[in-house]
Amino acid sequence: MISSLDLQTKIKTRFGDTQEYTSGLRVNCPFCEQSGKEKDTKYHLHICTTPIEYQKRKGFFVHCFRCGYKSTTQRLLSVDLEDFLELYVKPRKKKQISILPETIKPLALSTSMLARKAKRYLKDRKIYNLTDIYYGVGGDWFGRIIFPIRDNGEIVFWTGRSYIDKKPKYKNSNSDKGKHIFNLDKVRQEQQVVICEGVFDALSIRGGVAIFGKKMSDLQFYNFINTIPSNRKVIVGLDPDANLESNDLLLKLSKFYNNLSFIEMSGKDLSESSSYTIIPITQCTLLQRRIS
Repeated sequence: MISSLDLQTKIKTRFGDTQEYTSGLRVNCPFCEQSGKEKDTKYHLHICTTPIEYQKRKGFFVHCFRCGYKSTTQRLLSVDLEDFLELYVKPRKKKQISILPETIKPLALSTSMLARKAKRYLKDRKIYNLTDIYYGVGGDWFGRIIFPIRDNGEIVFWTGRSYIDKKPKYKNSNSDKGKHIFNLDKVRQEQQVVICEGVFDALSIRGGVAIFGKKMSDLQFYNFINTIPSNRKVIVGLDPDANLESNDLLLKLSKFYNNLSFIEMSGKDLSESSSYTIIPITQCTLLQRRIS
């Protein structure tokens, strides 16, 4: 596990002279010149290394009060996310690699009657790319379409959606859905990323990811900002009944991303909407949404 002292050592090694402040260290900002300003000589870049400050502010760990540069401590210093979260969030177990049961098979090349029914269901939901989609042929997963979540290529979680009127409608491989984001590993290179609630919402739009509900957990949030670069366009596409959660998420994201938008949709969710509008967020509209 990395310590606050380790972080301070990394900062001094990379930036040279430092000054202490309440929550960490100040250094001369190397990004000021990149933004067209003169070279910084007055230690304007603040880098948080204190867990107490993290708990207070819930993010926004690196900030230059001169050129406006924003980032996170783990991204700036290339700190491993697992170590960072142990220090700043809470101790947690190492990533568990999962293996799909033998009763779950790849759907794309299957021609069984059950597979054809699953494909028809997906076609009705306007899902045509069957890459990395599976279906259950027996046991608890029979009659379900399986969507895996991968971390560096390894399956760490999966969810199954019933297509034969089997209850519950959704079944998960374990109770860890709040730790994972569907499709996150596949949208790293996309110029836009759309945060949705469900898997079908995410698959209905380019760059879609799913957080399995209305609220993004702290762990999901830090996985997201550590994976998606700050120069990407980020769009919040939660369901219309999640307006409060959308506002809160937009406010959190505004600390790390300058190009933000939200979606107004015609249906109850993105996958069932016949039309939708992507509306850019400005500081003014962000404030208006917060007040409303």
